[in-house]
Amino acid sequence: MNQQTIYIIGVGRSGTSLLMTLLNGHSQITFTPETHFLRFYLGTPTLQQLIEGIGVIAFQRTLEEDDYFQRLNITAEDLLQPYLAKEKTFDLRAVYRDLLNVYQERKNKLYIGDKDPRYIDYQEIIKEIYPNAKVIHIYRDPRDVMLSKTKADWSAHRPIWMNAIISQMQIEQGRKKAKQLFGANLHELSYESLITQPIETLTDLLAFLDLDFEEEMFDLRQSAKELVDENEMQWKDNTFKPLQASNTQKWKKQLSPTQIRTIEII
Repeated sequence: MNQQTIYIIGVGRSGTSLLMTLLNGHSQITFTPETHFLRFYLGTPTLQQLIEGIGVIAFQRTLEEDDYFQRLNITAEDLLQPYLAKEKTFDLRAVYRDLLNVYQERKNKLYIGDKDPRYIDYQEIIKEIYPNAKVIHIYRDPRDVMLSKTKADWSAHRPIWMNAIISQMQIEQGRKKAKQLFGANLHELSYESLITQPIETLTDLLAFLDLDFEEEMFDLRQSAKELVDENEMQWKDNTFKPLQASNTQKWKKQLSPTQIRTIEII
């Protein structure tokens, strides 16, 4: 099957999971559950060379113990068979392409998507592996992003000023890279427009993908069941709920004046 790829980028808590769930509900789009494969195994050339140097048999054992990979319901042996049989040279980028191809063929969709908020930091690798990838950047009012980060297990331990600095650096550098690397293959949208004007926003986004809007995309519960693990429910529970136009500007009531000012300065 011809591999047409979609990547969603954005800082954590900016709506990347919600957007993925909506797009996954389209008849021509499928997303894998978050595997972190690109980040875990292809994050740097040094890491890639180290894993490839250890060999495919060792990597098979690694995947068999990788809970994220297991969510795909693809066995490590099946995925790596051409490399185990020495029909192909063990190359992690080729393995990653094979992984997406197998998943896409199983779902029989035109587009295969992969999402990880950290992909905003790994765009060069995406460009090298899939030069023609379609990249979607979703952004959100940073005050609501910071409020959300105070509630998520993975970010709540950091002071709000630190979360703000990290997010600001990511979005500044990430947007600059995205425009340079992907040009016309980059589409940007706001979380606020997605939840307050969902039909118009999704219609515009789907036109970028040469697809038509489908009402079935709003059946979030079914789509989320395919993508969200129980361990992620603490910060992804909204992907199971209908779109809530009121889910914006909560920072006005839940952040202190000092917190608001700190975020705005950063």
